[in-house]
Amino acid sequence: KPRPPKQLKKNIAEQQAAYAKENTKSYSFRFMLKTDSDIIEQVEKQDNKSGYIKNLIREDMKKSGE
Repeated sequence: KPRPPKQLKKNIAEQQAAYAKENTKSYSFRFMLKTDSDIIEQVEKQDNKSGYIKNLIREDMKKSGE
C-alpha cells in the first residue's frame, strides 16, 4: 500500500489543526496527588474521561436550572 507524500500529510495535519481551532475548546486541569487523590482515582476509573466530566457538568446544570 503506497504511503501518501509528506506534503499531503502536512496539508492534512494543517487542515485538522484549523478545524480544531475553529470548532473546539480545550481545557487543562491539574490535580494535586496528595489532596486530590480521590478525584484522580474516580476519573481514572472512567473509560471516557471527557464524556464523564461533560455528563457531570450537564447534570449540575440541570440541578441549577440552566
